[in-house]
Amino acid sequence: MSLSVVYTVVNGVVYSEDRGGTVTDYRPDTLGSTAALTQGNTVTATYVYWPYGEVRSKTGSGTTNFTYVGTLGYYNDTSLRSYVRARHYRQNAGRWMTVDPLWADLSIWHLLSWPGRPITSSYSYSELKPTEYRDETGLWTIKLCFMPGTLIPIPCPPISWPPGITVSTDPGKNPVDYNYGFYCGARVRCEPNEGIDCIDKACREHDTCTSKIPGFWYFWGFDAARCHCKLFADALKCAMGGCLLDHLDGPLGSILCNEAAGQVLLFFALQCKLSNPIPFV
Repeated sequence: MSLSVVYTVVNGVVYSEDRGGTVTDYRPDTLGSTAALTQGNTVTATYVYWPYGEVRSKTGSGTTNFTYVGTLGYYNDTSLRSYVRARHYRQNAGRWMTVDPLWADLSIWHLLSWPGRPITSSYSYSELKPTEYRDETGLWTIKLCFMPGTLIPIPCPPISWPPGITVSTDPGKNPVDYNYGFYCGARVRCEPNEGIDCIDKACREHDTCTSKIPGFWYFWGFDAARCHCKLFADALKCAMGGCLLDHLDGPLGSILCNEAAGQVLLFFALQCKLSNPIPFV
């Protein structure tokens, strides 16, 4: 009879396992892959990986299914395949085995908003840079940043929303992407205002909703999903005609509102799915 296993997981990170009373600790590298397994002061296994996740070498008798990016949830269900929540990843091919569940929806809005700009392949893994990026959900790539000259991970600086897209009729003013109006984006605002148009008002309502969510739960949980999915729905309404009815004076106001709504829609389509504790049900 196989022994029961209890894993210690904190904020999605696997720290250790208790297998029939024997505790094994996971020692990760900067990517989140299991570099070593230890029991007390004894190293029971070490791992070295090729860039796309194949095990290059292993020492010791210890074993685990949480190997390549394993401490962040990649589960090796065969020697060359990992289950990563939304889909399976094949290490020897360096590609996902199925289409990104978000790819079709995001591609449509991407092409409608920014025709001619390429979008990531539906099967490619981590922007083809597996030592710089990872994908803990099977849906969205996350870039890794390190303190200069070290391998100490640090928060990455903010990027445009979405990357590389700017829309502005006046180079001296803020572009539509990442910061728009009074409430859409990352810029901190202190001035009280109801919002300049349809999408700005939707972002204001989202800010009010998320202000009641403590710390980490902004990214995951039923309260977060309620706020993020509501903004996604509101942004869709703005993009589908709401900006024609509620915008700044003149045709340009409607165009800028619609562009911003498309960008908010792209981002919160993802946030809505990722924050939901049961996103695939």
